[in-house]
Amino acid sequence: MANYNAVSRTNYFHVKDEEEFKDFMSHLSVDSGDPLCDFSKTDKDGNVIHGFGAHGSVIYSDEDNIDQDELFYRIQEHLPSDEIFVYKEIGHEKLAYVDGFVVIVTPMVINRISLDDWLREQGKKLNPKNLVDAG
Repeated sequence: MANYNAVSRTNYFHVKDEEEFKDFMSHLSVDSGDPLCDFSKTDKDGNVIHGFGAHGSVIYSDEDNIDQDELFYRIQEHLPSDEIFVYKEIGHEKLAYVDGFVVIVTPMVINRISLDDWLREQGKKLNPKNLVDAG
C-alpha cells in the first residue's frame, strides 16, 4: 500500500495580532508526524513576517476539527486588510500520481486550484481535441 507524500510551504505574510497568531500556530500540525517548520523572521522595517512549511500536509486541529480547510478559514481571521497568504503543496503516491495545489487567502477571499485542474484548462485551450490525462 502506497502513501501520499507531500511537501508544503507558505509565502511570508504579516498578521494583525502576534499573540493571537501565536495561539493559532499552536493548533497547527503536520499529517506525516514531522515537525512544522516556522520560517518567521523580521522584515527590513522591523516587523515580524511569518511563513511555515512541512514535509507533509499542514492541518489545523482543535477539540472540534482536524482539517486542512479549517487552516485556511482560520488564517483568514489573522490577515490585515492588505495582506495575502499563499499555501503551496505538492505530493505523490509513488509514481502512481503527482499532484499539487495552491490556496490563496485574503481577508475576503479563499481561492484554491489544483495542478491537475490547471493543466486540464491549459490543455483544452491549447489542443482541445487531443487532451490526455497527465496522471
